[in-house]
Amino acid sequence: NVCDSGISDSEMEELVSKSRLRLTISPEMRAAYEKKYRRKFWLLPPLVSEELIRIKPATSCPPAGPPRGVIIGNIWGQRWLDRLREAFRGSGFELDWYCNQKNPLFLHFDRSELERDGIRWYDPVPGAMLASVLSNYSYAVVPSGGFDDHDVPSLQAIAELSLPSKIPFLLATSQLPILVLGDARTAAARNVERLEIGASAPYDPAAVRTALERLLAPETQSA
Repeated sequence: NVCDSGISDSEMEELVSKSRLRLTISPEMRAAYEKKYRRKFWLLPPLVSEELIRIKPATSCPPAGPPRGVIIGNIWGQRWLDRLREAFRGSGFELDWYCNQKNPLFLHFDRSELERDGIRWYDPVPGAMLASVLSNYSYAVVPSGGFDDHDVPSLQAIAELSLPSKIPFLLATSQLPILVLGDARTAAARNVERLEIGASAPYDPAAVRTALERLLAPETQSA
């Protein structure tokens, strides 16, 4: 309703006025709705099942060899995927992608070409199993968007206001440092930077390389 035209202002105003409890997924979304409707909203970010949360600091190291990164969940736009491929194609780093769908209908790519760009595709893995799989990696990547005219309004809304559920899941289950790609003003980038659990970078091979070298430094991994 704030960024796109999917829900009318009149319908949203009625919903907001009749609701006794109004929850948003990110601080950015809360601020946007409080400003527009002049009512109090509260924050309820994505949650992680208690049994999956890693309570103690990670002590095991990823397998020997070049550090490998991981993406979990969906990539919400074709342009985000295309820019991700361009950024990693010349970066010298590689990713394993555990998507939530075997064949996402809204994305178009050839898996062999994707792998040549440094991104290896894996079928969905249940949450409990995925939490243990993440111990094989050194960092995580979260593709996001920007604030330009190239993304459709729905993707701009996701980038600007939504905190992806994969960020709390990655942090709580694996303690991996997280690299958010896209505009530094997105909700994902702001939360990662604010909580000091990673970094953000534009979709650029040199910027990706610099950010990942910093995240892979022993002192960063330890922190």
